[in-house]
This record gives sequence, structure tokens and C-alpha cells, in this order.
Amino acid sequence: MPGTTVFLAGTQKGTTTDAEGRFTLDNLPSATYKLVFTHIGFKTLSTTIAIPVAKPYRIVLKPDANQLAVITIRAKRRDNRWKEHVDLFTKNFVGQSENAKLCRLLNPEVLYFDYKSDGFVAHTTDVLQIENLGLGYRIKFQLDTFAVNNTTHNIYFKGYSVFDTLTASSPQQADQWATRRLKAYRGSLMHFMRALFQNKLTQEGFVVQFMEENFNRQGDRWLKSLATDTTATLPPLTGNQPIVYPTLHYRRLVDTTRFRSSLLNWHLKHLLEVRYTQESESFDYYTIRDRSYFGYKKKPQTSLIRFRDVDVSVQADGQFFEPDGFRTEGYWSWELIAEELPVDYQPKNQNQD
Repeated sequence: MPGTTVFLAGTQKGTTTDAEGRFTLDNLPSATYKLVFTHIGFKTLSTTIAIPVAKPYRIVLKPDANQLAVITIRAKRRDNRWKEHVDLFTKNFVGQSENAKLCRLLNPEVLYFDYKSDGFVAHTTDVLQIENLGLGYRIKFQLDTFAVNNTTHNIYFKGYSVFDTLTASSPQQADQWATRRLKAYRGSLMHFMRALFQNKLTQEGFVVQFMEENFNRQGDRWLKSLATDTTATLPPLTGNQPIVYPTLHYRRLVDTTRFRSSLLNWHLKHLLEVRYTQESESFDYYTIRDRSYFGYKKKPQTSLIRFRDVDVSVQADGQFFEPDGFRTEGYWSWELIAEELPVDYQPKNQNQD
């Protein structure tokens, strides 16, 4: 079928089928990917492929009977309430970081919403396009699911992204983008997954602890750190004296008997706290979370990983499969699309094995 968008999720590899439905994606690094097909009026299809395994595929897109009707009906409902929810969607999808302030949703008209008493659900009639002038990318995002629950304060979205690199207008802008990309990478979930795969968590600045979750009678949550079995001495965020952090040995995080050369199968029963000790939490994050401009102190970026009853497969490039296998909380849940990098990103000042 001509005009179908085809891309490898999370990469810079994408194309469109020709008049006979054919396509080619060249120069693909060896890894496992999600191959995604999208076309207006048809349901999005994704399949997992391994490179360089040679295998024939027959791709059949199924018509989406509701989509064309939705396009016609929803176009008439762009009132003030719709504009308000576009703003809410942008804050909870693109983000509220410094890079998010430099992002622009290019086609908000493809959005429509189902309003609920405790939040809303967002849908699209086409691929979302986001211009990120903070990092120098144009992102195309096929949104499958997006829901905000105002009672639990949970945000859930799922979909597939593909990146186009923007052309810098000057050498200064190119240098600025390189600096911002490195900052976005350091401490990110991608950075953590790569360090976990390589058994280099402390070398890369990460410390981890298992946490116990408790609730008082009012339902307020408090977390208690469980015993660790080792420590890591790392540079401080401020001052000159190194800091000794409690952390877990690698053998308590990863079942090495299930480790393969190209894939790490990962699953934990405990809530895991991850601290990235080499960068502090953003002031924007602090003020949005605590609703106060006073009392801000530099402290390591702190996130939580909560596993579900599914194994997560981690690759050397930081990709992981079964994305519903765990949920993040804390800093990583605040770093949204505005901080996302393609999976082929490599920091120039670090040696990636």
C-alpha cells in the first residue's frame, strides 16, 4: 500500500512506502527493534525484528473503521475546552523542562479527547509531530495510548517515536545541541540501561537501593530503604569531599545465569530506587513537584522502578522490550518527550563498549 510510514521505533531510521508498497531501510546496526507501520485510516501495526537475521515478512494493515468518522466529527469540537486539554496534554507529554520550553507541537489539530470525571484520555487521527529546538530533533510519535488520572496523579502513555535530525543554523547552535544532548543523556533511563547491561552502574554515577513502601492511616506513602551490601565513593554535587553512597552489588540486581551476550533478562521483586549522583534535580522539577520556590537544595536525580510480573529484556544500546514490564516514578517520570534521544545516540566524551 503506497504512502505508508515505516520506521524503527526510537531511532532515526524511517521512510515511506513507494507506489507498490515497497520500502528499504539501510545501514542498520545489529540489534532488536520494533518495526512500525502507520497509515491514516488503518490501525498501527508493530512487529519485533532482529538485525541481521534474514526473515520474510508479510505485512497486512487492517482498516480502522472508526478513524475517518472520528476525523469528521471531532474536527468540529475544537472549543475552549479542547484548547485547554491540548495544553494539559503538552505539559504531560512533551514535559515542563528547559528543553520542553523549546519544543513545539506542530500539529495539535490531530488530537481529540475523551473527558472523564477524574482526568482525560487523548487520541490522535495522525502521527504527532514535535519540533525540539532544545536538542535539535523533529520527532514523529505514533500515539497508541495516553491517559491522565487526576485522582492518582498518574500519567500513562504508550507509542512509537522516530527522529529526524534538524540542520543547525550555525556552528554555535550545533555545539549547543551537542551540549544539551549530552546533558539529556546523563542520568537518563537510556544511560542507566546501558550501564546496567555493561555492569558499570557506579562507574557511570548510579547508585541503587531496594525500598519498602509503607502507608499511614491517611493513605500517605513513605519509603524505607532496605539494607545494602556495598558502597560507592563518588564525586560530590557541591564541594570537594567525595561522598560514600550505600548501593547494591550487581549480583543482587541481575541474575547472571540468565545473561546472554546480546540480551539481559531483568526482573526484580522489590521497588528499586535509582540515584544519579553526578547531576542534581532540576529547579523546574522541584518547583513543579513541591509547589514551592523556597528550600531548593541540590540533590541527586532520584527515580523509582516498579516492576510488574513480566521480564524486561535489555540490550546494549539501552533499548528494552516489554515496556509495560515496569513503571517509573520520580525524576524519570518528569523527563518526558522533550528529553528523549534516539537509541543510536552516543556521547562523544564517553567510551561505550
